[in-house]
Amino acid sequence: MGKRYAVAAATMALAFIACVHKAQSAEKIAIFPFEIIVEDTLEGIPIAKPAEKKRLMLMTEEVVKLLSASGRYVITDNGSVAAEIDKQSPFFKCNGCEVDVAKKVDATLVLTGLVQKGSESAANISVAVRSVATGELVKTAGITVLENTDDGWIRGIRRLIKNRMIEEGSQK
Repeated sequence: MGKRYAVAAATMALAFIACVHKAQSAEKIAIFPFEIIVEDTLEGIPIAKPAEKKRLMLMTEEVVKLLSASGRYVITDNGSVAAEIDKQSPFFKCNGCEVDVAKKVDATLVLTGLVQKGSESAANISVAVRSVATGELVKTAGITVLENTDDGWIRGIRRLIKNRMIEEGSQK
């Protein structure tokens, strides 16, 4: 019984050390609300329908949930910069200004998301991740969804985040 206890204690200690190391190596990421371009509007001015606005919010929440659960990222609290996020957006037009906002919440990375809606049934979902220190893009990824529903957009963002931000990153 003593050996079993020692083995269990050693296993738990190693698991604890691994969790502490993982938490220490997690990157602090600011995740800004997803934005939209509706292709049939003038100059790409984002005029989203209420259902699309809801989907953008759901997608942002899903990204926060997935990246947080992965253990590879610590999500910043953007409450203190919410007004600035509103003022600076849309980020797809500002050529990296999201970095300045992310610095204010002490992030090392900043993620922005964009939905480009070309038709009623097709949407391209993309994410861009920048280094806050350098402003350089460190990752971009995209996916096309052909289902214009909450579930369709959420399935698309889950696949994108899992395959390109979580699983791909863990293979390095």
